Amino acid sequence: EGSGENAKVFCAIVCPNAHLVFHSKSLSDKNCFKFISYGLTQKDGDWYLWRSGKCLNSPKAFEIGCKFEDPFEKQFPDDNVIFKHLAARVRAY
Repeated sequence: EGSGENAKVFCAIVCPNAHLVFHSKSLSDKNCFKFISYGLTQKDGDWYLWRSGKCLNSPKAFEIGCKFEDPFEKQFPDDNVIFKHLAARVRAY
């Protein structure tokens, strides 16, 4: 989204049906500032991590947490159910 220095790159987070997604640990990277060069956003019911500027090249790992109204294990009782959900999401785009 955007172009040049204002460009943002979005990466889908696997938190289906989450009502809250949060960044759980500070990055300690001089190129990454929350809300300025990275953040979390919800689009069309899915959650995304976005990065921009020099933060795009940061090797730091993001630790993301998800909160659900219904327990994740109740919504997706086994791996096949979650993989089917994710595959349907990919086909939709």
